[in-house]
Amino acid sequence: PGVITYNAAISACEGGARWQDALDMISDMRQQHVQTDDITFNAGINVCGKCARWQESLVLFRDMRTGHLEPDVIAHSAAINACVLGSQWHAALGMFMGAR
Repeated sequence: PGVITYNAAISACEGGARWQDALDMISDMRQQHVQTDDITFNAGINVCGKCARWQESLVLFRDMRTGHLEPDVIAHSAAINACVLGSQWHAALGMFMGAR
């Protein structure tokens, strides 16, 4: 499968709260040398965030930068939301300040 198929599947994980499946697919993309993009990371951050997996969201956020992608407003919002849902107010504030 290509990046579009993976991105659609990762986004679909949100409906079933399947954050681990989303992370597994991102890992598979890397192993299969399928280029990840901002949509890949935004979807993964969002899925993890909706499941209150704030730590995983922040790892993906950092991985974006490692992959030479600049997190956009969608990535920042999803990561902040993940921190809020995980009651990580200091981390959420730090993300907010970093987005400015």
